[in-house]
Amino acid sequence: VDPQRFPMWRLAQHCMRQGGVAPAVFNAANEVAVAAFLAHRLPFLAIPRIVEQSLAAMSLSEPTHLSEVLAADAEARRRAETLVKPLA
Repeated sequence: VDPQRFPMWRLAQHCMRQGGVAPAVFNAANEVAVAAFLAHRLPFLAIPRIVEQSLAAMSLSEPTHLSEVLAADAEARRRAETLVKPLA
């Protein structure tokens, strides 16, 4: 897979290697970005940028409880939405 043509593939691989809450953050930010795209609030090619910036802005620690994963998911959604707003 060409990572230049498919940046989400590269990000997903990075998250799998990183572990911790990274896959949950990836998924949450992606869901927000895709929803914004479907609502015509975000260009399609901006989706990877939203996900990457969301990942970069968060602590991707190893969770010890489900509540930590859920908190990371919620924070990633807030951050991604904040990143989408200026682009809408």
